[in-house]
Amino acid sequence: MEKIETGIDFPHKVSRKERRQAKERLRRKKIRKIIRTIILTFVIVIFSFIGLIRAGIFSDLQEFLVTSAMTTMSHKYIANIFASDNQIKNIMENNKVIENYEKFDESKITEDGKLDKVEIKDISKDGYTGYMLIVSNPKRVFLGTSGKLGEYGTKISQLAEDYDAMAGINAGGFSDENGTGKGGIPTGIIIEDGVIKYIEKGLNKFNIIGFNNKGVLIIGQYTLDEINRLKIRDAIDFRPFLIVNGKPTKMYGNGGWGTAPRTAIGQRADGTVLFVVIDGRQVHSAGATMKQLQDIMIENKAVNAANLDGGSSSVMYFEDKIVNSPSSVYGDRYLPSAFLVKGDGLASENIINNLNN
Repeated sequence: MEKIETGIDFPHKVSRKERRQAKERLRRKKIRKIIRTIILTFVIVIFSFIGLIRAGIFSDLQEFLVTSAMTTMSHKYIANIFASDNQIKNIMENNKVIENYEKFDESKITEDGKLDKVEIKDISKDGYTGYMLIVSNPKRVFLGTSGKLGEYGTKISQLAEDYDAMAGINAGGFSDENGTGKGGIPTGIIIEDGVIKYIEKGLNKFNIIGFNNKGVLIIGQYTLDEINRLKIRDAIDFRPFLIVNGKPTKMYGNGGWGTAPRTAIGQRADGTVLFVVIDGRQVHSAGATMKQLQDIMIENKAVNAANLDGGSSSVMYFEDKIVNSPSSVYGDRYLPSAFLVKGDGLASENIINNLNN
């Protein structure tokens, strides 16, 4: 019997080919063992880390994960990976928005209509990348809706083309089962040019975010009768409200909506409309909390402001291109509605701030 260095015994004289094959088998066996060890170690580390999070060792991270998951439509189950039901309840109780349904006071807006310019600026800070579109003439802002509302949504670039708009942001939410929604079935209500285009069955009150014929941003919870009385021209249904009649909505912790891509709309006392979009769920930008979104509006002197649909829907369009980086791997999504800005041939001459400034 001949023994070779591989440690494998052969009952006969082996050839060079057989020795090479034996060595290759041994090498593959060692590689498989190393791979199994690495995988097992990785699994142990992951489960140990999850255990530490569930134990509350990394409370800030647990809060971030739970609040971010609980405000999604399809991924609430993620919260249960990192926290017990009781922990989730306590975290959400300590991070929430105290909804403000104070009736809208139009006297807070003193729109003078003297200016007619549009500017876009970078509002990025540590932790997130964001953009703000500032429209001095509120009457240039209006709501655009998908031509196949109730079936399919429309991408914002197409909405802008359909309505001859120079800019826009996504507006209302939509049914998005398993994250595969086509943007055609809105949530709540949609009012376009004074006409109710869509209304969700079973609702009698709506979280209105929209404009009247004077270009005043109206936010509040209203019935259909109140909507008619207020002569609302364009509106969608979403929440939470960030500032109402000059009063910031009270929030605990991060606001309870986690950190994610965000879209918001606001208005200054002089009528200027503010569009805000924050990138999120990406390496360059984690996203913003509801409190951070509110702070942005406060810093930019909004007297009324509201959160719009966020997540992978968050998108800002300006002069034939998408300004931000939508979080979906498929790019910007199909939408039921968008707040748009009329072009009127003023786009190129009214750009005051360049994104590189």
